Amino acid sequence: MTVRVKNNSRLQFYDLALIGGVEFWEFKELPEFLVQNDDEYYQVQSGDRVDTLAFKRYGDERYWWVVAAANGIELVPVQLNVGDKLRLPSARYVQAVMKRNT
Repeated sequence: MTVRVKNNSRLQFYDLALIGGVEFWEFKELPEFLVQNDDEYYQVQSGDRVDTLAFKRYGDERYWWVVAAANGIELVPVQLNVGDKLRLPSARYVQAVMKRNT
């Protein structure tokens, strides 16, 4: 089966596998988002979610996984704690990382 994965999807870091007639996504490895001078730091407010923060920072809620990966958030959806400080990686840097991985 051929699957086209969009550049902003975390699925580009997975392989589509077929075992015993069952298809599943096998994790490879997400890129590391190193700290950059133009990263933003954001204090979580009531009602914040990683997808809405991704939309505000990158213009696309599908980059939620970038926010999660940069902050060690492994289980999503996750209740963000009001007052926590999150690093939102540089939009410039995120785009460069995504281009390298396509």
